[in-house]
Amino acid sequence: MGKYLVTIGAAIVCANLLLMIMPKASSNPLFLMGMPLALIVLLVLIINPILMLLIILFTRIPFEPFFDLSRLGEGGMGIGAGFNLLVILLGCYFAVRESETFKKLPFLRVWIFFLAVAFISCTYSSVPFTGIRLALNLTTYFVMAILPFFIIRTTADRDQWLKVLFWTTLVPILGTNLHILTGNLPDGRVQGFFHHPNQLAFYAMFVLTLCFLILQGGFFTLSRFSKNLIFLLIINVFFILLMTQTRSAWVAVWMCLLIYGLLSERRYLWAAMVLPFLAFLHPEVQNRVMDLFQGNTPGGYRKLNSFAWRKELWKSALPWIQERPWFGYGLASFKPTTLQFFKNAVGSGSGAHNTYLEIAFEMGLAGLLPFLLLFKEYVFRFFSAMKKLKGGLSKRYAIMVAFVLSYMIICTSDNLLHYLTFNWYFWFFTGLMLKSYFLDSANKTT
Repeated sequence: MGKYLVTIGAAIVCANLLLMIMPKASSNPLFLMGMPLALIVLLVLIINPILMLLIILFTRIPFEPFFDLSRLGEGGMGIGAGFNLLVILLGCYFAVRESETFKKLPFLRVWIFFLAVAFISCTYSSVPFTGIRLALNLTTYFVMAILPFFIIRTTADRDQWLKVLFWTTLVPILGTNLHILTGNLPDGRVQGFFHHPNQLAFYAMFVLTLCFLILQGGFFTLSRFSKNLIFLLIINVFFILLMTQTRSAWVAVWMCLLIYGLLSERRYLWAAMVLPFLAFLHPEVQNRVMDLFQGNTPGGYRKLNSFAWRKELWKSALPWIQERPWFGYGLASFKPTTLQFFKNAVGSGSGAHNTYLEIAFEMGLAGLLPFLLLFKEYVFRFFSAMKKLKGGLSKRYAIMVAFVLSYMIICTSDNLLHYLTFNWYFWFFTGLMLKSYFLDSANKTT
């Protein structure tokens, strides 16, 4: 019954969307070419939801440039929006079909409260339609986080989906290597299939964590050849990370290694101490680090470096947050509002470059507190598993504690809520390992 309800609902929603956008779609041939693709994927959702999830995981990053070109005007919707809708429909399908599982999902109330605040805040945002788009993106993060609880029943299922995640990384990494070989790097920074080098950097952090988890977590019996290949991939991804020139991602990866060393294997503390010195041998790393020591004084003849610029932005935003501390100014309102309070804002405004500050500004404490509580719950569950379990079982959750904390670290210096593609993989991976926590805990008690 649930399958048919979702099918009927999807058909109604898609029909209405087509009627709304077709008059504008004629201006973009790529959008028209992509419509059959989106309809085929919708048909796959109806026939085989698992296959649709596999299609999404394997194609979302490589197809990112095509999705951008298919947008209807600057900042408009494209085929990517259709894929976002399919993710939400996929979540609805499983929630209706397995309602009892849905009701028992961990942190469900926290997620729903956070999303409810996000959608309600759109009603008083200065840019309500942009706010709704962001709220729908946040909904897809929720869906990706809960999908593992519907598709994974056993440890064998979990191991299979870990392999799937690993295989999905190969095309993006290969494409990034080809991008480097072309030498066409704006500002000397590599971005691969992504919109911005920072997004690639955070995705590289995810790939490094996934590879490290496979090596250390005891999920599979790996041959020496397989271990060597994964190790070579780690080296490759590490150099890609350096070439993104994203300092916050460098710090996050270093912190991830440091936290894991403190929690589980002390030998990695030595690696954490040596790694910064080895990275500093790279000329681009030297340039990016030395840039922080220049342009720190506003009003001087030098241009502010990026960190000093962000500090000035944050200082300018704080008085506005204090005026509306409980519910903020509405979702997606920070960027356009900077034109009113930040003298260095240009164009359509400046992003917050701090996820916590952005949520406090747009949703107030009503949004910030559940957001922080969500991460507290994930860290607490993984930390509890790390303490209860032994050997490789303990190591895998120490890695996850470090990974989630590293995500929280990069939230202090970037617009992470807006990096949709990276968040899909982050939340699916985190949800998968949360499901793994319940499986391993159950196996220990039996």
